[in-house]
Amino acid sequence: IVAFQTRNPLHRAHQELTFRAAREAQANLLIHPVVGLTKPGDVDHFTRVRCYEAVLDKYPQATTSMSLLNLAMRMAGPREAVWHGLIRKNHGCTHFIVGRDHAGPGSNSQGKYFYGAYDAQDMFPEVVKELRRTKPPRSKQGFTVFFTGFSGSGKSTIANALMVKLMEMGGRPVTLLDGDIVRKKLSSELGFSKEHRDLNIRRIGYVASEITKNGGIAICAPIAPYATTRRTVREDVEAFGAFLEIHVATSIEECEKRDRKGLYKLAREGKIKEFTGISDPYDVPENPELRVETLNVDVDTCAHQVLLKLESMGLIAAE
Repeated sequence: IVAFQTRNPLHRAHQELTFRAAREAQANLLIHPVVGLTKPGDVDHFTRVRCYEAVLDKYPQATTSMSLLNLAMRMAGPREAVWHGLIRKNHGCTHFIVGRDHAGPGSNSQGKYFYGAYDAQDMFPEVVKELRRTKPPRSKQGFTVFFTGFSGSGKSTIANALMVKLMEMGGRPVTLLDGDIVRKKLSSELGFSKEHRDLNIRRIGYVASEITKNGGIAICAPIAPYATTRRTVREDVEAFGAFLEIHVATSIEECEKRDRKGLYKLAREGKIKEFTGISDPYDVPENPELRVETLNVDVDTCAHQVLLKLESMGLIAAE
C-alpha cells in the first residue's frame, strides 16, 4: 500500500505522481490527508476533502481509497517526514510518498523560499470548482456593517433602509441585528452595567461573525459605546470577512431634541442610570470606515453613502 499525505488540494501532477508510484510498486494507493491544523493560510480541510473526493474517480476505484488522518501538522521538516512515515507504517502501509522539505516552505541552495511550487500546474476542473465555491469573489463574500452612535442618532432607521436596499439587490441573505430587538430577544436578562453592555455587544458580534462566515450580510445597530468592545467584535468578524464600522455622528444635543420616548429627560433627572452620553461615556470612533451626518440629511442619502462605501471596497457589485 502506497500512502500519499498532503495538506494541499490535488493537482494533476499529484495525481500522475501517485498513480505512477502505485503502478510501479504494484500496490494499492491510500490518499491520506491530514485534517487537523496545518499552516496558516492553507486551504481549510473541509474544502480539501471535497477536492480529494472530486478527483477520486481519476484513479482505479478497485485499488484506491481515501482516509482522513486526524492530526495537526507541526511544520517540522525532515523530522516530521520520519514521524509521518512511522504513522503510515502503523496504518499498515508499505510505501510513503513524502514531498521535498516535508511540512516546510522549502528552500533552494541560496536559502530562498519556494512558495506555490505547483501553482503553474493545471488543476482538475472539479478541484477548481470546489476552490471557487470556498473562496468566492469579494462581491459574493459575507460581511458585517456595524452602526454605532448615541440613542436616537438614527442608527436603526439607516440600518433598516440599508437592509431594504441590499435585499433588493439579492444574492446574499441579509440579517438586521438591531440593538433594541437584540436586547429583547437575546439579552433580556442583562442590565446596563459596563460588563453587561460588553456582553451584549459581544453576543451581537458573535452572531454577526457566524452570518459573515456563512456568506451572509449582517447589519448591526447597537449603541456600542466602548471602543475596546467594538475592536473585539471587529477582530471576531474579520476572521471570516469584512467589517465596516459606521459612526452615525449625530450630536447628543440633536438626539435629545429627537427623543420621543423621553429617555434623555429621565436620564438627566437621574431616573435612568448609566445612560450613554449623560451618565455613561461614549468612545467616539477614531477611524471608522465611514462617518455619516444625519442633521439635514435624509435617511435614503445616508444609506446610499454606505452602499457607495461597500461598492468602493468591492463588497457589492457596481451598478
